[in-house]
Amino acid sequence: MVRKGLTWGMFIRNYLLEHGEAYINELLGAYNMYLASMGYKPIKYSTMRKYVWILRKLGLVKVTRIQPPTEEMKQLQPRIYIAIVEGKEDDPAWYNPQVAYNPEWGLGSARYVRKGVKFFEEKKE
Repeated sequence: MVRKGLTWGMFIRNYLLEHGEAYINELLGAYNMYLASMGYKPIKYSTMRKYVWILRKLGLVKVTRIQPPTEEMKQLQPRIYIAIVEGKEDDPAWYNPQVAYNPEWGLGSARYVRKGVKFFEEKKE
């Protein structure tokens, strides 16, 4: 099934361009609302965290500030705010960051080669 709408990379890019900076849980809430409006299931916090990790490894986003936990917020971890790196707003990696980071991830099940099974048979001429 192919999802319609924005990819997660483009969603995060557009959100950060509109809001300037955001923390992971803020991005998660906004993205899950977007997915719900499109009729899809929400993603988990760990998935959004992985997405942000990939964007940081690609150099598309940077940490802007770290807010330590407070009693009022009742959180265990500090909030790490991210923003887009200047000049990376139009980088093509935003369209598919996972494949930009590791091209094998775009192959799906074809990247797994089983012993004794040939995926591509050689043509005999």
